[in-house]
Amino acid sequence: MQYGHFDNEKREYVIDRVDLPASWTNYLGLKNMCAVVNHTAGGYLFYKTPEYHRITRFRGNSIPMDRPGHYVYIRDNADGDYWSISWQPVGKSLEEARYSCRHGMSYTVYESEYKGISASQKLSIPLQDPVELWDVTIKNDSDRTRDLRVFSYCEFSFHHITQAFKEFVKVNEKKHNRISVKEKLAEFREQLGKDKNRERAREHQKDRGQSL
Repeated sequence: MQYGHFDNEKREYVIDRVDLPASWTNYLGLKNMCAVVNHTAGGYLFYKTPEYHRITRFRGNSIPMDRPGHYVYIRDNADGDYWSISWQPVGKSLEEARYSCRHGMSYTVYESEYKGISASQKLSIPLQDPVELWDVTIKNDSDRTRDLRVFSYCEFSFHHITQAFKEFVKVNEKKHNRISVKEKLAEFREQLGKDKNRERAREHQKDRGQSL
């Protein structure tokens, strides 16, 4: 089954069918500021290192997969209907809406067509500036005036990846009959403290013996 194709002229990989069985990602940025985004705008932004300086939240092992991300929502004020320029997170039926993703060289473009509105969202990181740019274009293709509202979303975190891992593997002891990571760390610190106290006691006894 074919989900996309290469556009040799634009040097892009175009994903025409966005309901992929796995996440197809692109890497943005070449210097200090970088981002990893998939075909539905899920992903994260980081500065210099993805381990210590993650700027936005990302849960790669969550359900739904690869959330959250860098999203733009559109709402029709006439009837309250809403959707996102990227297929996720709203996930309109592919029989009612058309979505595509274009992974380019350090940029990604998401496109949608729904209810007479065509929209695109381009994510990119300039070569010299540590910023992520969101370039959004919305066009009314219908023959009537439209009243729309546009919302952007990303979840800032500024976290260490180790802490995020701890949050993921942490379990409820009563429900799963396991010891949580937090409790295991507390136990380890307590044991470490005991070991240090024993070492201090031995050093103290040694010093007393030498002084006698």
